This record gives sequence, structure tokens and C-alpha cells, in this order.
Amino acid sequence: MKIKKSFFAIITLAHLLINTSFAQAPQSFNYQAVARDASGAVLSNQAVNFRISLLQGSATGTGAYTETHAVTTNILGLVNFAIGGGIVVSGNFANINWAQGPYFAQVELDAANNGTYVLMSTTQLLSVPYAQYAEISGSSIPGPQGPQGPIGLTGAAGANGINGAVGATGPQGPAGLTGPQGPAGNNGAQGPQGPIGLTGAAGANGINGAVGATGPQGPAGLTGPQGPAGNGYSNGTSNNQIMYWNGTAWSTLNPGSNGQTLTLCDGILSWTTGGICPGSITGLNCAVATNIGNLTANLAASSAISSIPYTGGNGGTYGGQTLSSSGVTGLTATLTAGIFANGTGSLNYTISGTPSAVGTASFALSIGGQTCTLNRIINTGVTGSTASCGAVNVHNPNLTYGTLTDQDGNIYRTIVIGTQEWMAENLKTSHYRNGDTILTATENTTWASLSTGASCWYNIQSASYNCPYGKLYNWYAVADNRHVCPSGWHEPSEAEWNTLIGYIDPSADSSAIGDQSTTAGGKMKGTGLQYWQYPNNAADNNSGFSGLPGGLRGDTGSFLNLGNYGYWWSSNQENTTYAWCRWLNNNNGVAGRGSLDKNNGFSVRCIRN
Repeated sequence: MKIKKSFFAIITLAHLLINTSFAQAPQSFNYQAVARDASGAVLSNQAVNFRISLLQGSATGTGAYTETHAVTTNILGLVNFAIGGGIVVSGNFANINWAQGPYFAQVELDAANNGTYVLMSTTQLLSVPYAQYAEISGSSIPGPQGPQGPIGLTGAAGANGINGAVGATGPQGPAGLTGPQGPAGNNGAQGPQGPIGLTGAAGANGINGAVGATGPQGPAGLTGPQGPAGNGYSNGTSNNQIMYWNGTAWSTLNPGSNGQTLTLCDGILSWTTGGICPGSITGLNCAVATNIGNLTANLAASSAISSIPYTGGNGGTYGGQTLSSSGVTGLTATLTAGIFANGTGSLNYTISGTPSAVGTASFALSIGGQTCTLNRIINTGVTGSTASCGAVNVHNPNLTYGTLTDQDGNIYRTIVIGTQEWMAENLKTSHYRNGDTILTATENTTWASLSTGASCWYNIQSASYNCPYGKLYNWYAVADNRHVCPSGWHEPSEAEWNTLIGYIDPSADSSAIGDQSTTAGGKMKGTGLQYWQYPNNAADNNSGFSGLPGGLRGDTGSFLNLGNYGYWWSSNQENTTYAWCRWLNNNNGVAGRGSLDKNNGFSVRCIRN
């Protein structure tokens, strides 16, 4: 998923707006961006530092003003701050003479918070707010030229200049004549005797004397008894047994099974299937396992998977496993037989069964020569009514819901909120209102290249995700004049989304990009941890909207955020590339608003005409 145009692989520029005011000249520019790492992934909920420099004259000109900003990205990597309102490093923003431009904005990023800034871009400010120019210039209309003043008095004489440098030294003159030699002096007295010197090294040894004569040979010993005849190896113990030299001794290898291959594995001959050696790894880390799906006491597990990373894989095979839980009983973790990667990889265990209580279910893993303990949290059950597709604990049991049938015959619950009636479940139709089929795009390259309507299920698995999450649609399907919503209903506009959120939270900001409301989201999402990942803060579903975390399909075709986020399209676009949407998340009660790429796959809710 991408937001706006990228000026570097790490930063995506969203909006650069200039505040204007007729009452007082502004002293800042609003700046908004989305931070990404070098691979293009969004830097979500991360503290970063920006350094902004305004350069006069050219992209490498004199620095007129420099400031820094310490900000934290939101879940989408979005940051907002005002240029002119940061921590001043040099210069005075209010004293910048915009008439003496051009000026260039230089943007630097310190994503690691270690004081090292990386230059992202230097961009000319092609226009300057009139109010700021006027504040410096006072007026844009020059007055008439005044008369020439009288000639001023002659100034005092300047101080003497600095002495000039000393001149170079001249050439050396010729040498004078040598004088006559003086008479020899008297001999001095004899000095005392010096100390005795060190003893010299010992001399070489003398030559060896001649070797003496050889003595007479002694008598021969008695002959020992002859041993049994050998054959070089021991007899085998079974048919088709193989003997081989292991480097230090002869070893035997029993016969393999039909179809097996004799393979050298880690320097040892072994029977293998297909020539693939038994697998081994050097590390297995349950502590950083990726857990998908929530487990609820006394409720059968559904779509629960734990992915455990490993290191040092040798490319060998491993067998399947079925492990029973301890602590909280009633669950099993199943691993399908496979092949270790060469190096790093992960093992996916499917969790099934019904946990007997609230607490921690533990699985003792042992594979590839490594062990660790996988722990899964078992949550308490939640109270809620059943969705129309049969999924439990979806809706608010204290509210009254209506029903709606779409063009495919799918039945949905509906809820009246204020003056509007909304679908209380996500759309899952495969046809437009007129009966035409909506394209189901399974390949990532196809999905990413489309500019027409398409849909899919999360991970292309209808059985696992259609109930209760529904389908994911790109914006082109939502905007198609054949309509994905059934007759009498339509795709909600920006104004209708704002009416909904404004009714739930009258203080909501309908123009916000990011957090439109900090409380409405909790009243719009389903409760408990059966569908939402921990902690699902602030969820009470008091509105009856019953939002679920159906995740998304990114504009490149990848799937993410199931259990953490729910996204829904608006029928309005911002421009030819981006369209408006709303989202809820598992961490807080925020109802979010933003403009994202039309090739993203989001859920759809319909509203009655």
C-alpha cells in the first residue's frame, strides 16, 4: 500500500499546504508525509526526526533557516508538523525576506533517532504565501522616487593599511678565505683503565671419536603359533547389508526400503527418500512466533495458526507432528511434513480443538534437533449475537437489527444509526447489481495492474474468510456504475461517512487525515477477541455497526492486517490515483480517515437510499 508520490524509498510525500490568514501573517507551513523503510514498508507508530533547511538562491545556496522536528508516525506511517514551528537550529523564520528568493526546502530524515540525518530531497518553493511576502515587504506598490539629498561631508581618513609581507632573503655571499692553522695543543693526561669486558662464547665441541665394533648377534627367538586366516572384514548379520570404511574403521549399513536412495548425509552414508537427507536446524525460537487467530475458552478454534521461525536449516526433510497442549488442555498443534529451507525459515503449526479454560495452552516442540515451548493465550468468551452467515459473537445483542438480501442471495443484518440505515456486515457479492460478474483476481500481478473492478477473499480462501469478513474489493468496483450494492442501497459517500461518525462522536473532525475521531471507532467495532486481536481496546459496539478486522489486499497484491484492522471504501476519489476510505483498529477507539491507492482491496458497507 502506498500513499502519494515517493521522493525517496523511505519517505512518501502526502501533502504540503501553506496556511494563509487575512488577519495575521502565518509563521509556518503545514507539512505532511508518510515514512517508509528502505524496502518500502511503512514505518508504523515509530518515533523519527526531521531536519528542515530553507536555502536561499539555489539548491546548494546559503542556509537562511534550519529547524528540527521530533514526531511519531501513526499506524499508516503518517506524520504532520509545521515548518517554522520546530526547534530552531539557526536563523529566524519570521525574518526571512521572501522577496529575495528563490528559496529551496531541504528535507532530511533521522529514522533511527541517533542524530544521523539522511538527505531526502531539496525542492524549490515555487510560490510564497502572499501574507508572508507582504509582512516582509510592507507593500507591493513602489512609491515615487524622492529628490536627491545633499552631498554628505567628507569622511575621516581611513587607518593605515597593514604592513606588506617581508621580502625574500637575498642570495648568500661568497665564502671568505681560510685562515692559517693554529699550533698543535699539548697532549692530555692518560685516562683510567676501563672495566673488564664480558666472557666470550664457548668454543665448538670437538670431533666425535670413532664408533666401536659391533657385538655378536644373539640367538633367534622361538616361533609363535600361526593365527586363523582373515578376510579383511567381519561377516554380515542380514541380507544386502553394506560394509563401508568410515575413516577409522569398517562400518555396516543395513538395507533400506524399496525405492530409497543411498545418500551421503553430513559425511555418513544413509538411505533417503529422493536423495534428500534428514533435516536439521541450529535454532528454533518460539518466543517470537507469529500467532494468527484468537483462541477463546470453550469455543472451537478457527483459522488459528502459529508460525515459528528457525535458523540454520540444511535443506533436509522433516516429518509431520501432532502435539497436544498442556496447561489449558483440549488443543492440538499439527505440522505437515516438509523440507527445511537452507538457512532461515519458519514452521506453520495449525491449532485445532476446543480449549478447556481461560489461561495459557503450551506445546512442547522438538524438531530438527532443536526444542522450544509454544504458548498460546486462551481468552474469555464474549457475549454477542450471531451474524446472518452463522458466525457467533458479531453483533450487539441489546440492539434490533434488520435484514437485507443482495443480488447473489446473500443475507445481511442492517442497523439504523441516527438518520441512516447501514449494512451491519461486510459485502460478499460476486456480481454487480445488473448480474454482471465482478472479476475475481487471484494473481498479484493481475491485481496490481487493474484499473477496472475486481474482488477477492483474504488469502484467496473463501471457506476461511467469507464468513464473517466478506470479500475485499478494489475502488474501481465500488465506483462502477453497475453498482456492487443491491437495489435500494448504494455505496456510501464521504458526506455519508462523515454523518455516521459525526452522529456517534459530535466532536469528530470531518476534514481530518488520520484520526477523524478518537472515540467513534470503539463504538463501531465488534467486542471481544474472537475476531479482533488483543487488546481490542475501547470496543463496545454501542452503535451496532459491528465492524470486523477483515484486513486488506495491498496495491501490489499482498494480504495483511487481518485481525488488526478493518478498512472500508468511500465512493469518492481524491484524484486519479487515490480514493477516500475509513478504518478501525485493535489498539484504540480511533475511527480513521485517509486517501489510499485505488488498487487496494478493502471491505464494503452499503447504505440505504
